Amino acid sequence: MSIRFRKWMAIIRSSIFQHILFWILSFLILLNVFSITEYITRLDYIYTILFHIGLVIGVYINFFLLIPNFLKREKYVLYLILIAADILLSAEVISLTFNYLSDFLFPGYYIVLGYTFWDLARFQLIVIGLTTLLELSSAWFKLAESERKLMQIEQEKVFVELEALKSQINPHFLFNSLNNLYSLSLKKSDKAPEMILRLSSLMRYILYESSKEFVPLQKEIDCIVDYLEIQNLRTEEFGQAINFDITGEVKNKEIAPLIFLPLVENAFKHGVKGSVDNGFIKLILEMEEKKLTFSIINNKGKAIIIPGKHESGIGLENIRKRLNLIYPGKHKMEVADSESQFEVILNIHLY
Repeated sequence: MSIRFRKWMAIIRSSIFQHILFWILSFLILLNVFSITEYITRLDYIYTILFHIGLVIGVYINFFLLIPNFLKREKYVLYLILIAADILLSAEVISLTFNYLSDFLFPGYYIVLGYTFWDLARFQLIVIGLTTLLELSSAWFKLAESERKLMQIEQEKVFVELEALKSQINPHFLFNSLNNLYSLSLKKSDKAPEMILRLSSLMRYILYESSKEFVPLQKEIDCIVDYLEIQNLRTEEFGQAINFDITGEVKNKEIAPLIFLPLVENAFKHGVKGSVDNGFIKLILEMEEKKLTFSIINNKGKAIIIPGKHESGIGLENIRKRLNLIYPGKHKMEVADSESQFEVILNIHLY
């Protein structure tokens, strides 16, 4: 958009320009209405100018006094009474202008009004009614534009917040995965190459897919599977049982990326991290039409708490914020925390 075009648009939007344009159009229309011959004469111009004196007074009493102080403040009855008085007043001004002021302003011209008082009132009713509608329309468009800008600001705010929340997930997950890989490398485990491949697949998903607003549900499931396999390579020696059951049709479904991963992380951190025999993590994903239910339940291990380290709750709080931003009114997350196990049930109505 050129600078010249922007300047023209700014001029058109300005109130002064709109008012000047309105009165020019009003003058040209009434000039042709009042002309009694085929050609417009000097007398027609004078007549139209005199007629507009009362119109202008009545319109701007309404515009600057009645609309802002009564109509916009929802004092409708009082506004109707005052607008009726304004119409009658301006009609009287037109009458007085032709009877007394015309001889003073244009001596030598014989000017006859030719309309009754109630004819003038009807003229004024039309003009004042039209300007009131134009003012209300202008106010409506300004309100709509303000709401549009506010919505745009809110969307930008949501985007920034979502990116900030994602940035909390990525380093946290990478830190845990590298720790697992480091542990395997110290043991010179044959499982290290497989873990590197799984980790590479996960990081590719996190780096390239999580920037999108929505991703295929199947990719999110693949992400969880990779994460479970990575964790299983390290923890299977403790005998934990890890199950992931999927029911329903997941094809052609989309979901916000990295919704489930914090819950899975949380299950491992607080369930498998401690020294517990026969630990377990059970994941169930059910898809029914657009209703998705994801539940995860795990035993509660006795994790070692390091003084000064406060990581607990990051995953759950993070996911609550993201759900509120992405699926407002379309999700429900329930948490059941008992002495021996921890369960989260997440319901989402997909778009």
